[in-house]
Amino acid sequence: MEVESKVLLEPRDVTTITVRLTELGVNLDRPEIQRDVYYKERGFRDKVQGPGSYLVRVRYKQSGTVLNMKRLTNLDGVWDEVETAVDDGKVAEQIVEAIGAEHAVTVAKERRKAKDGDLEIIIDVVDGLGTFLELAIETDSDPAQARAKIDAYLDKLGIDKVRVELRGYPTILLEQQGVIFSVK
Repeated sequence: MEVESKVLLEPRDVTTITVRLTELGVNLDRPEIQRDVYYKERGFRDKVQGPGSYLVRVRYKQSGTVLNMKRLTNLDGVWDEVETAVDDGKVAEQIVEAIGAEHAVTVAKERRKAKDGDLEIIIDVVDGLGTFLELAIETDSDPAQARAKIDAYLDKLGIDKVRVELRGYPTILLEQQGVIFSVK
């Protein structure tokens, strides 16, 4: 499962965080353009999305295309997730549509990332949403431990936890369109 936290950044925050990461010995990769095409079950807009609800994503990026499934858990910011590389994203999209899923939302972003141990550190510039810091950990064990590690790293970066956003980009965009999500 993936445990993640996001923080919406102001322009001055990006420089401050980049400098702090460098001081911690963490250097972000070069920017990569990504386009994520999300699908959900047909008629999803008319139902509350809760634990067990899923998103299927086809991610197009310069380094290749990935097919992914994310399923909501009963914990904010925690997803069950599986993914695999695919040769042809358009064919993957056709398969997803053929089994009855409908296009939900597309997220376009420029991503810079780094690793610090098992922690993935990301700065995303997301079309229509702004610039975010994302901290994420893949874990098969206790998500509370991963969340504590993420929170401790936010402290290292000098970021107040009241700024943390636990929703993913597609959830934020779909809620703006009136789709309702609940972890209860």
